[in-house]
Amino acid sequence: MKRFFNIQRVVSGLLLVILSGSSSGRMDDSMSYPLMAMQMYNTDLHDSLRVDYDLTAIEISAEIARLKTQGENLPARLLNNLYSNFYRQLEFDKACLNLLDSIDFNEDTLSIEQRKALKQLLMVSQFYYNIYSSNEYVKRILNLGNISYDIPVDVLMVYESILFSEEYREALMRTNSTNGAFDYSGFLEQLPPSRSDVEAFIDIDNSLDLPFKAFESITFNGAYLFSSIVGYFEGSYEARHNASKLLEVLQPYDIVLMKSSQNLTDFFIPGYFGHSAIWLGSDRYQAFSESPAKPTIDSPFMIEAVRDGVKMSSLEEFSSGEVFLVLRPKNISLTQQVSVFHNSTMHLGKPYDFNFDSEASDMISCPELTFLAYDFVDWETGSLLNKTFITPDDIFTTATQDTSLEIVA
Repeated sequence: MKRFFNIQRVVSGLLLVILSGSSSGRMDDSMSYPLMAMQMYNTDLHDSLRVDYDLTAIEISAEIARLKTQGENLPARLLNNLYSNFYRQLEFDKACLNLLDSIDFNEDTLSIEQRKALKQLLMVSQFYYNIYSSNEYVKRILNLGNISYDIPVDVLMVYESILFSEEYREALMRTNSTNGAFDYSGFLEQLPPSRSDVEAFIDIDNSLDLPFKAFESITFNGAYLFSSIVGYFEGSYEARHNASKLLEVLQPYDIVLMKSSQNLTDFFIPGYFGHSAIWLGSDRYQAFSESPAKPTIDSPFMIEAVRDGVKMSSLEEFSSGEVFLVLRPKNISLTQQVSVFHNSTMHLGKPYDFNFDSEASDMISCPELTFLAYDFVDWETGSLLNKTFITPDDIFTTATQDTSLEIVA
């Protein structure tokens, strides 16, 4: 819901290092599909999965363009789907990148398999250019990066440098083999014209959206400076007493809104409530066990985004406020519980989003954490200066209108 030098070699080499060495550790192993290089060309599994992800990418990008063209804000589920689907596409690309690692594209002669890998990489680069880079909204979101999904900063810029690289095209045609099974010359004719280093640099400059990034940097640095000063004046307003009272009420996956006149950082966020957090009620080892340990006010089971970033806190650490409101998803299913746990903890360690941009997940504010974690809820959001934001008061408003949430205490 809405409320009113050789730049190609440098960036291409960077992508080979980043993606081929990416651990993907933040995603569950069952969600990862790294395949050996030969499998990319000899198994139906690769073709089927890759086609599925590419078709999903087309649908997601089209939906984002449709919503933004109509002046609508993007729902959390669409953003999460964009990131997770792109993550899986990048996983497939690693097989090609690993085959091409350490190659001098100006001098080396490629093997048959390396030529296939480079062809595949040029194909996906063109796909990303047509589907992602041509969509200004998607391009901005993905180029900001997202460590939760191992998506590097300016990733689309790097793929564009591959697509328009003259040296990659020359390397594709340089071979000692007489293999004529594929017309590489005809393939290259289907790609857009290559660009000179100067042309590529100018276009990459544009793709970075530099004026917007400069504005965000000014906003972030100014807000962080003020927060780093006033944040140390936070006091404890009977935190232990508050935590004990909250513990009597809380159930796992409850959302807690807080008003604290002693937390001066709250003045950054408009509205009555200045902070929000999620009570997970257990750690990842106990979350879905049949008999989890009973939490205490000292248990670090509250996940929140504070000045220092997204972290796990104890209930006592969280509870230095005067007014609290507990919200609870009604009839939350096991699937939704797993989703909330995963969608919240995957952001641990991210810096605080002093830009308050809910459509960019490189940084996270406290209400944005709730927004992304409960992506099955149709959250109230607002817009200002072409950016979408969500506040703790928006979370409260949603709870009063959405039948999937209830106000508990």
